[in-house]
This record gives sequence, structure tokens and C-alpha cells, in this order.
Amino acid sequence: MKWIITILLSFFAYATLQAQTDSSCSVEVIQNGKKVNVMPTEKDGIPVITLEQTPGEFVQQSIKLKPGKYRFKVSNLSVDHEVGLYLRAAKTKKSVPNSGTDGHIKKGESKETGVVELKEGEYLYSCPLNPTGDCKITVSSN
Repeated sequence: MKWIITILLSFFAYATLQAQTDSSCSVEVIQNGKKVNVMPTEKDGIPVITLEQTPGEFVQQSIKLKPGKYRFKVSNLSVDHEVGLYLRAAKTKKSVPNSGTDGHIKKGESKETGVVELKEGEYLYSCPLNPTGDCKITVSSN
């Protein structure tokens, strides 16, 4: 009986560790034309993806994520006026729930979105205030 309990406890410990490892995986980002892998920070166990704006563009032009819940931290690095974030599904063009920040973002400041759930597919993000072109988020379990 003891060995069954030991096996079960070992399995649950492994499953918990695996879940923690999966949630803190690296994110593939195209930044300044180069592919880089970054480790997102976490807030309340939710990965926080950083999106930085300079005049007329996002530093991160393309992001690959696994399906799941995320927050986005939007930073205004050097734009002389307020900026924001417009995140939407590529096919339907519908805004993603909770993807807005609490107000516009002044030069040198950052704000986070609420918790956003992304399912498999493609999403676009941009800033009509900056203005930027459309950048892409690809969500895939592969």
C-alpha cells in the first residue's frame, strides 16, 4: 500500500512541476527583424508578454505563443504622445476581450491589459494612435 501512495505522490509532484514548467516557457518573437526567444515575466501565474512602441512601430513585430491565458504589458518607449493597443482576431477582426489597457500610455510609461485568453489561430495587434501597422501573434500548440 505504501508503494502505491509513493507512486501517486510522485506522479502528482511531476504533473505539478510539468504544469509550472509549461506555463513559463519561452516565447518566440521577431524583434528588429531577428528571431529571438524571450522568457515572459509572470503576474499571478499568468505570463506577461511585453509590447514596446517607438514612433510608428512596435519593437516586437511577430510573436508565437501556445494557447492559453496571457497579459500584455504595453510600453511607450519614445513616442511623444499617448499610445494604446488594439488586439483582435485576424479572421473576424473582433477585439479580444480584456485586451485593453486602463487608459492611454504616455511616453516612458507602461500599462498592462487584463487577462486575455488566446486560442489557436492568428491575431493582429496595432496602435491606431501611434499609428503602427498590423503585427501578428500566431497561437499554436506545436
